[in-house]
Amino acid sequence: MKEQDYFRLQSSETTIALVAAQILSSYISAGKVTDQNESNMLDKSISLAISLARKVEDLVESDSEKKE
Repeated sequence: MKEQDYFRLQSSETTIALVAAQILSSYISAGKVTDQNESNMLDKSISLAISLARKVEDLVESDSEKKE
């Protein structure tokens, strides 16, 4: 029987994984992902998701970050 993989992702990691999956899905739908570049496109999707999260962190002030 094949061993199962289990992950305990933090909330921010889960969010980035979900965004990366959406980005990768868009690339797949657009025909940009091949067997030859699948790993690179996955890396690119994750990198874009992280960049997006960083940009949001820089530009958006959450309620808990607001100074009273």
